[in-house]
Amino acid sequence: MSIPRLGSSLPAIDLAINRMSGRMFAADDYSKGCFPYWRPDALAKRHVQFNRKHNVSVLIFDVDRCDAGLAWERHGLPPPTWIATNRDNGHAHLAYVLDTPVLRTYEKSRKPVWLLEVVTKAMTAALDADRSYQHFLTKNPLHPDWSVVAINKTYSLPELCDWIPDRFLHAASSQPGFSIAGDASLEDSSFPRAFQICRNLMYRNWRRVAQEMRATGRSGTLEDLTMEALADPSTGELRLKKEHARQVIQRVSQWAEAKYDEKVADYLLRERQSRRGKKSARVRRDARVAKIEEAVRTLREAGMAVTQKAVADLAGCCQSLISKRYRHLLVDRPAKHDDMNVPI
Repeated sequence: MSIPRLGSSLPAIDLAINRMSGRMFAADDYSKGCFPYWRPDALAKRHVQFNRKHNVSVLIFDVDRCDAGLAWERHGLPPPTWIATNRDNGHAHLAYVLDTPVLRTYEKSRKPVWLLEVVTKAMTAALDADRSYQHFLTKNPLHPDWSVVAINKTYSLPELCDWIPDRFLHAASSQPGFSIAGDASLEDSSFPRAFQICRNLMYRNWRRVAQEMRATGRSGTLEDLTMEALADPSTGELRLKKEHARQVIQRVSQWAEAKYDEKVADYLLRERQSRRGKKSARVRRDARVAKIEEAVRTLREAGMAVTQKAVADLAGCCQSLISKRYRHLLVDRPAKHDDMNVPI
């Protein structure tokens, strides 16, 4: 089967194809599974993977309605780069090619990743698309089985934000510490790092936090530790805005309450097992020491040589254990100075 040459007339689709991995997953029938193919073979399949594992270059939305191809007009969204529609039921995949791909593993600046997530959630809600869609395989726009409508247009994330209605943006960007505005400062977008620091503090001080939550249902220690983590060590001032700091504290507290039952149960179980293990180890050690001392005393009273093998046979333990841990019990203890009959 020959592949249509759409790249010459539609550079936007050609750009998305050039960004694809050299080997990607594709499938003709989902029931038979999807497998990795080289790019020429994958582009001959009905369903293909456009985005790499840690790189997003195309936003794809799955709309399962008979008028899916017109879903973008309902709320005034921008026209997709291409729409691949199923001729039988009208369901379609709407694809928006990004000017610049978003790297999910770029740790120095998390704002593009947060912006990508907000745009994806907002457009999914605006298009009434499938929220369980994994953005993995999509309808291949080069395959003749689909009815494809395409334009030569790519988008940036801020440009897509301008098109999305405010109510969908506000609902999707309710994440504390995130701002859609282009002039957001570094402190405004540092919520993920602040939340991670506060959560690590909670783990390190979980015993005290758990005791307070068990007694009162809330933890003042957690709030104090969170404020301490968000403050500048030199000046003591908050490194986040006050409203964002309160949102971080609220988010960490909600996260702690959600994990409280599970974490407390695991913690109490570990503590209980640790105490029982230490107690049983102490009892076994004392019993073993008593047997070894009794064996040494028996050998001396019988006038026999006190050797590790003889003591191990009488005490019923391993000779190597006596050599490593209890060798000092086989040696005569020197008498104390106070017990010696020394004339004055």
